[in-house]
Amino acid sequence: LSWHERRIKSQTLSHSLRMLPFFANPLPPPFGLVLVGVASLVPRTLLTPEFWTDNQALTFATEDSADIKRRHAKLLDALSKAAGGGGKAEGGPDALGDVGGAFGAGASLELARLRRKHLIRLARCVRPHPPSRWSLHFLRTDSIRRTLADAARAMSEEDEALARDLGSAPEVWSTGTLSPREVMEVCAERGLGVGGDHVQRLARLGSWCEARAALLSALGAGPDDDSASLVLHMPALLSALLEKAELVVT
Repeated sequence: LSWHERRIKSQTLSHSLRMLPFFANPLPPPFGLVLVGVASLVPRTLLTPEFWTDNQALTFATEDSADIKRRHAKLLDALSKAAGGGGKAEGGPDALGDVGGAFGAGASLELARLRRKHLIRLARCVRPHPPSRWSLHFLRTDSIRRTLADAARAMSEEDEALARDLGSAPEVWSTGTLSPREVMEVCAERGLGVGGDHVQRLARLGSWCEARAALLSALGAGPDDDSASLVLHMPALLSALLEKAELVVT
């Protein structure tokens, strides 16, 4: 499946539930129009993104990005502790290969070796629908690990599809199939900044895909043999490194 097809498949159920009050509106016209007014007051709850204004979409994406960054910060803190203080990557994307080996089979950051608290923080960062912290507390640790392994496969497949749709070089990013609204949403989901114009957001997303490919290439890994732990930690690592690199450039 292409990235767009995967996107539609993952959003169909949640978007259908949002619009259910309109499909099953028991109020006869014109009283049913009251529901439209209520939905306009809480568009994020009752309306799908297609009905949001550009300003609303930017506001919601900014909130999502900030929330993901907070979750990533907690995950990186847990990662640093699990790695004995060496979990914070320095030196930009070119240094990613130095940290990747710690996530492989038998390594200290392998999924099977992570503590329950670390696993919960990791689960709170999965895409596209992270489980609630409350629900995770009722799962056994082995169940959380299985959930994370499944999420890692899905995230890896999505990232591969996104890289194919986006293109492999900066000169073709702008000719890709992603709309400006989609680029903004994808950046927010990965904890990347959504400020600036479409070109800047597209450059951030393209850099994210390039850094991901560089890391996997440095480790000799592919979509079929990625370490689950590496795949799950990678968004937090990459977004932090790319944000630092962008601050240095500006």
